[in-house]
Amino acid sequence: MENAGIKTRKDGVVIVNSEMRTSAEHIWAGGDVVGEPMLETLAAKAGATAAENALVGSHKKTGLLTVPSAIFTSPRLPLLV
Repeated sequence: MENAGIKTRKDGVVIVNSEMRTSAEHIWAGGDVVGEPMLETLAAKAGATAAENALVGSHKKTGLLTVPSAIFTSPRLPLLV
């Protein structure tokens, strides 16, 4: 990574911008290598964004605002309608 000019955090996570581009101008990254949240659907979206930007220069962005989340409780709370 260092020889390729790719910056990482201390924990080894690859640092990318919103277009999934690394600090090396010609390298993009996506998936678990870019850190939390490590969700398969987000990894697939980030990977597709990275690939499209790398291959056709579309400048698409990936953000966390479209990632669904849930809170589970125990005991189960009653559904309020």
